Amino acid sequence: MESNSPDASAGAGKDLSCVDLKTKIATPRGHKDLAKLRIGDEVMTASVIRGGGTLALQWSPSRVALIDGIPLDLAAPLVLIWADAAFLLCSPDQHLLLANGEWIRADQLRIGMQLASEDGASRDVRSVNLEHSRRSASNMVTANLEWDGNPDGHILLANGFVIGDLMMQLHRDVLPG
Repeated sequence: MESNSPDASAGAGKDLSCVDLKTKIATPRGHKDLAKLRIGDEVMTASVIRGGGTLALQWSPSRVALIDGIPLDLAAPLVLIWADAAFLLCSPDQHLLLANGEWIRADQLRIGMQLASEDGASRDVRSVNLEHSRRSASNMVTANLEWDGNPDGHILLANGFVIGDLMMQLHRDVLPG
């Protein structure tokens, strides 16, 4: 598959850290469209467990503390990522978990990089492209609205991709990677 190296400076997607409203978010009862989630709903969040050179994710329910839909226009490109048979449409500054336990912005992903899967195994990035279309997206904060310096509880499963919530994006300077 082809890749156009995304350039976050090309648009207004800065500091949104959001995903397309049609993205499926893992909940204790299966996957639910982001557009249908509300404050107080339960979603699955992860804690990262590192040890012995392996990465594992421990999933547990957490409540949505903040959710905000954002209408995007042609000035705000989204990044379309394909890894294995799954895709994610997100803002350029959306953080994703690499298989080595580090965090990376969507606009810094390249073909061949290894993203973490739900169980901590690796999945190959097959394509990374900018998508210019009129879409609505949303950002979300889980757990609580105060940052304690630990991303655990702010990690979501979105269309099979391990991503950070908005709170993680706001504190990106202290994330591993």
